[in-house]
Amino acid sequence: MFNSSTNSSGSSCSNSTVITRTVIPLIYCLIFVVGLLLNSVAAWIFLCISSEKSFIVYLKNIVVADLLMSLTFPFKILADSEIAPPQLNAFVCRYSAVVFYANMYIGISFFGLIGFDRYYKIVKPLFTSFVHTVRYSKVLSAIIWLSITLITLPNMILTNEISEANYSRKCIGLKSELGKQWHEVSSYICTGIFWIVFLLLIIFYTSISKKIYSSYKKFRRNSDFAKRKTSRNIFTIMFVFVLCFAPYHFCRIPYTLSQTSSQFNCRSQRALFLAKEFTLLLSAANVCLDPVIYFFLCQPFRERLYQKLHLQLKTSGSDHSCQQSKVHKKFTMPNNASQCYIKTELEPFTYFYYLIFLTGFLGSCFALWAFTQKGQKQKCMSIYLTNLLTADFLLTLALPVKIIVDLGVAPWKLQIFHCQVTACLIYLNMYLSIIFLGFVSMDRYLQLMHSSKIYRIQEPGFAKILSAVVWTMVLLITVPNMAIPIKAIEERPNVRCIDFKTKFGRDWHVFTNFVCTAIFLNFSAVILISNFLVVRQLYQNKYSESYTNVKKALVSILLLTAAYLLCFLPYHVVRIPYTLSQSDAITSCSLKQTLFHAKESTLLFAVSNLCFDPILYYRLSNVFRLKVTEAFMASKQAKVSTDEEAQHRSEQWVQRY
Repeated sequence: MFNSSTNSSGSSCSNSTVITRTVIPLIYCLIFVVGLLLNSVAAWIFLCISSEKSFIVYLKNIVVADLLMSLTFPFKILADSEIAPPQLNAFVCRYSAVVFYANMYIGISFFGLIGFDRYYKIVKPLFTSFVHTVRYSKVLSAIIWLSITLITLPNMILTNEISEANYSRKCIGLKSELGKQWHEVSSYICTGIFWIVFLLLIIFYTSISKKIYSSYKKFRRNSDFAKRKTSRNIFTIMFVFVLCFAPYHFCRIPYTLSQTSSQFNCRSQRALFLAKEFTLLLSAANVCLDPVIYFFLCQPFRERLYQKLHLQLKTSGSDHSCQQSKVHKKFTMPNNASQCYIKTELEPFTYFYYLIFLTGFLGSCFALWAFTQKGQKQKCMSIYLTNLLTADFLLTLALPVKIIVDLGVAPWKLQIFHCQVTACLIYLNMYLSIIFLGFVSMDRYLQLMHSSKIYRIQEPGFAKILSAVVWTMVLLITVPNMAIPIKAIEERPNVRCIDFKTKFGRDWHVFTNFVCTAIFLNFSAVILISNFLVVRQLYQNKYSESYTNVKKALVSILLLTAAYLLCFLPYHVVRIPYTLSQSDAITSCSLKQTLFHAKESTLLFAVSNLCFDPILYYRLSNVFRLKVTEAFMASKQAKVSTDEEAQHRSEQWVQRY
C-alpha cells in the first residue's frame, strides 16, 4: 500500500530514482517533524478541553489519527531511502503502511462527521435528536474506528508471502493471492469512502452557506462578521480536504490496477508510481494542516492555546463551531462611519501564499541541490541563475510570516517584525529577481553575438562583480526601510505597516517605491529588447534544417516573456496609485480599499514567480536539466548519452532556450 520505493518488481522495471530515494524521504522528514510537533501541541491543548460538544469529540479523534499516522513516517523514510535492512521493507508493507492508510481514512471519515454536525446545528438548529448528544458522537466514533480497522486489518494478515529471498519485492509481491484480491477490494472501498464524504461535504457546506447568506440578508448589520467567519471556516475545511486528498484519489485506482494487472507496461507503471508518491505526500501533509482547522474552527482551542502561550486572544463575535463561553472581546472597534478599515478579508490570499510557499520552497531546494553539485564550470549564466535562486529562496523564507500576519493570528511583536523586516525582504528579493532575470536575458543575447568587443562582459569575474554591485545597490535602497526608527503606537487591530512609519520613514518609503518601479521599467525594457533580438535572430533560421528546434525555442522565449509580464506587470501598474493612497493624496475610503486589495492580488502574482523560476532553470541550465532528468528516470536508465555535442551552431542556441 505505502510502497517501498526500494522494492522492485523485477530487474526490468525499477521504481528507484533520486526522487524516491532522496527528495521524497527528505520531504517526509519535514512533514514528520512539523506534523508531530503541531499535533503534540494540539493533543496537549485538547486534553485541557472537556468533551462537551460532539464537534470537539470529532476533533479529538482526528488528532489521535494524525498522531498515529505521523508515527509511521520514520519507517517509510528509512525504507524509501534504502538505508534500512531488507526486513524493514517487509515491516513497512505489512504494518506501518496499513496503519498509515487506516488513519488517513479515519481522518477523512471524521471530516464528514464534522460537516454533518455543522449542518444540523446551523441549518436545522431546532431539530432535536440524539445525534446531537456527546454519547452518540462517541459511539459513532467507535464505529468509525472499528469499521476502518476491519477493512484494513486483512491487509496485514494476508501480507504473508515473506521469506528471506522475498524482502526486496514490491509490497504487492509480499501478498498472497487472496491478499492481492483484498488489497484491490479495500482500495475500492476506501476510495468510495473518500468520494462519498467529499460529495456530502459539498452538500453540507453549500446548505450552510445558503443559510448564513439568508440570515445575512435579513440581519445585515448584526451578521456581517458571522458571514465572513463562516465563509472563512468553510473555505478552510474544503481547501485542506481537496488539496490533501483529492489528487491522491484521482490516481489511486489506476495505480492499484497497475499493481494487480499485467496490462500496464513498465513506463506506465513508473509514471503511476511517481504520481501516487507525490499525491500521497499531499495526503501526508494533512497532518500539518489539520491544526490550522482546529485553530480556526474551535474557540476553546484558541482560548487554551493563547492561555498556554500567555497571549491575549483577539476575537469578536460568536463561534458557531464549538464555543463554550462567550469571551469578552478586548478590541471592539466602534461603529463609526469615519473609520476606514482597509486591511480586511485577507484570509483567501493566505491559502494561495501557502501553495506558493510549498511549491517555491521545494523547487528552490531542488535547484539549490542541483547548482551545488561538483564539477560545474563557472559561467556568467550559472552565476546569474545562482543569484536569482538565492533571491527566490530568501523571498520564500519570508512568506510564512506574511501568511501568519494576514491570517490575523500574529502577536503584536510579530506584526511589527513583519512590517520592519519580512515585508522589506519580500520586496528586496523581488527586485533582485527582476534584475537578475534581466541579466539572464542579456547574457543569452550576448552569447549569440559572439563579438570579441564584448567578450570581457561575459567573463565569470565580471558577472560576480556585477552581482555584488547589484546586491549592494538594492540593499542600500531598501535597508533604510528596516533601519529607520518606527513610531510607538498602541496595539489595535487593522494596523497597516505605513502606520508605524515616521514622517521621514514615509518619505523614504515613497522614494524607494519610485526607485524600485524605475528598476522594474528599465530591466523590463532590457528583457523585452533582448528577447526580441534573440527571437529575430532565431527567426532568420526558420528555413534551416533545425527548424523544429528553432520553433520550440521561439515558443519557449515567448512563454517565458509572457510569464514575466504576467507576474510583475500587474503589480507595478497598481503600485504607485496604492503608494499615493497611503498618504493624504487619496481620501476616498472605498478607493483606498479597492487599491489595497488590488495591490494584494497583484503582489500574489508577483510572488508566484517563485513557481516559474525552476522552469527557467530547466530551460537555461544544462546542469539543472541533467539533474532533473536523472531524478525522474529509473536508476538503470539514469545514464544518458552525451555524444551529441557536435551539432549545428543554431541548435546550440536553441538548447539554451
